[in-house]
Amino acid sequence: RKYVNGGPGRWKNRQNPKRGAPGMLLTCETGREMKCQREGLEILNHYVQSSTQSVDASRDDKEESSLSLEEELKMLRSRSKSSSPESSAFGVYETGCRGTIFVLCTLPECHLIQPIKTQYMQSKEEAANECNRQAEGSDGQQLEKLRKKQKIDVAAIHVEAEETESRSSKVEASKLSPLLPSEEQEAPSSPNACVWDPIVTIQSIFHDKNNKSISAPSSRFVTRIIPIQATCFASEEEIRLTSTELLKKYLPRKAKTFAVVQKRRLCNGLKGSTIIETIAAIVLKIAPGCKVQLEKPEITVWVEVCKTLCGISVVENADKYHNFNLVAN
Repeated sequence: RKYVNGGPGRWKNRQNPKRGAPGMLLTCETGREMKCQREGLEILNHYVQSSTQSVDASRDDKEESSLSLEEELKMLRSRSKSSSPESSAFGVYETGCRGTIFVLCTLPECHLIQPIKTQYMQSKEEAANECNRQAEGSDGQQLEKLRKKQKIDVAAIHVEAEETESRSSKVEASKLSPLLPSEEQEAPSSPNACVWDPIVTIQSIFHDKNNKSISAPSSRFVTRIIPIQATCFASEEEIRLTSTELLKKYLPRKAKTFAVVQKRRLCNGLKGSTIIETIAAIVLKIAPGCKVQLEKPEITVWVEVCKTLCGISVVENADKYHNFNLVAN
């Protein structure tokens, strides 16, 4: 059907965002994926723009109960601009799961945890380092052979090199002498780097939903919006490494109860019991006094698997979000 792949050859040249970044998992009725995607991007871009403009998410909307026609037109125009893919801060990861849209953040430096390294990645890096060392050794041997063949005086070359280095250093020092007082401005920090936390966005969304905000975009096709703090490949090793980094950062050491919620879609190579046992062992290792409680736990480790993509998040008091349902009253 059209809503699965959009026809033969339509998505062949499409590149998915890289795993590791935070995102959101949107759910909808089967057959309304494209409408859910447009609406979900509109909602997310609205809250990302409001956070970058330092707008308080808990503003009182009672004063905005009566809007003029011009204000409503401006609001609709801003929503249409934010929903365009060029201005969007998110990218859609195509998983092939019907009724779901996996959206990942594409902002620079938006990762909430350090990138993980599996055994395969480490072995690949070690092999690359060995190749570089061998190349450097072979280059050195070739240089020695050339020097012997051409009978070049190495001492004279070193003397000339030192003279040229001293001359170049003097010239550079003379050029850079007026810039010495402003050396601190040469390596400025990146002020545009934005660390986007989906948990904060979820709090703002449900705050506006409960207060019936007029300025917030409505949800007609998006039924659930689940926060994802980190993504990885759907394997036991990467889930273990990713959840370890997340729990070290976001798991309160004084937490008394926890639960693991997992949902798998089109993933037969990974068992749900494996996910639960792996994450529960990490939680008990970091917080030994924490106990399992399925009803209203303090900490909920949320795991969503869509084919080969896995998303993990650590949510406090997840019961107040009503299973992240936007349709429920």
